[in-house]
This record gives sequence, structure tokens and C-alpha cells, in this order.
Amino acid sequence: MIIGILTNTVPTIFWAVYYVYRDASLLASLREELASIATKGTDAKTGEPSWTMRSSDIRDKCRLLAATIDETFRHRTCGISSRFVTEDVVLNNRYLLKSGTVCELPNNVLHSNSEYWGDTVEEFNPTRFLADPRSAEAKKARGAFRPFGGGASLCAGRHQAMSQMLGGLALFIMSSDCDPVSGSWKFPGAHGHTIAAAVDLPSSDLWLDIKPRKGYEKDYWSLDPLS
Repeated sequence: MIIGILTNTVPTIFWAVYYVYRDASLLASLREELASIATKGTDAKTGEPSWTMRSSDIRDKCRLLAATIDETFRHRTCGISSRFVTEDVVLNNRYLLKSGTVCELPNNVLHSNSEYWGDTVEEFNPTRFLADPRSAEAKKARGAFRPFGGGASLCAGRHQAMSQMLGGLALFIMSSDCDPVSGSWKFPGAHGHTIAAAVDLPSSDLWLDIKPRKGYEKDYWSLDPLS
């Protein structure tokens, strides 16, 4: 579990912050969505405004936030599923997989294939995950989306990981403004790093100026994980 948190959850949050904050429209939409589930109160110690977001509401009502995590996965997952071929099989009347061999299934090959994701495959567009699940496009994409692997090796901690990422990203978005020190959001490069990793690491540092969100400088934000 610790390996999964350090090698996959933390880098995913980094990339999500990168993709969200470089897009002012997406950031505004996410803040609007999260504001609809935030409950305002008063901090007992400071007397300043305090805001609480329930984890269950984030999970059940914040579809754009979840779609943003999914689109981050689509762009930056580097995991590989391995399968042992137990008998000869021909795929698509063209490819022979021999019994006794190992078949490798790289996630990023599926996640970057325009046959499944359309002409906008190179774009960061979370709304693709909000399409009608009954549509042909959504069904095709769903079969090609494997951030947590699949089958017997499907990640057992995927629900906990998603909860951590949704909550962490929600708190950051609502409490903080974030700008690149260089003045522009330059892609830092990406690479896989260990055999246990399913998410890319940045290839270079990305220095950020992080400040309390304008208009909410004294406000306190928290998660309620139990309700």
C-alpha cells in the first residue's frame, strides 16, 4: 500500500494540479462544482470562516472532479499488465500468441490510441468521461481505460486511492492559488521510474508559487471523511 501511495497517488496529484491550473476554465468549473457541496461554518478558535466538504459528496456528486482524475490517468499512466499465454490464440485473424509466452499490455498504448479516444486523443479534456455511458464512444473508451489494470491483477486499493486523490485535489483547488514561477506552464517531461510504478514522474522540476486562494485567504478548508 505504501508503495502504491508514493509511486502512484502522489505523482497523480502532481499531474492533476499541473493540468487543472494551466486551464483557467477547468479550474473555475471545478471550484463551482465543489462549492455546491461545501458547507460554511465558523472556526471556533479564530472566528474565521471554515468550510467542510464531505468525502461522500465528493465521491457521489463531483463528476467533473472524478473525470479530471481519470483524464490525468489517461495521459500519465505508464503501468504494464502481463499475461501468461496458456494456449495458442490468434487475435484479429492476424496476431498469433504462442502458448508459454508472456503478453505485455502497456496502458499508455491503449490510452493514446485515437481509435478509442477520437481525434482529441492528445488533448486534456475531462468531459470525455462525462459522455453518456450508453453511447458507442463511451463503451469503446471504457474498454480501453486501464489505470488500475484489470482482471486478476486489478488493483485492490483502487477505491482507497481514488478517495485520497479526490479529497486531496478538492482541498487544494478550493484553498489555494497556484502559478508557475517561470510565468508559463511548461510541460516538465515525463518518464516511468520503477517496476512498481503505474504513473509517470516529471523529468524535471516545476517550481510553483502557491498562495492562499484570493478572497479566501483566512478561510479554513477540511474534509469530513465519515459522513
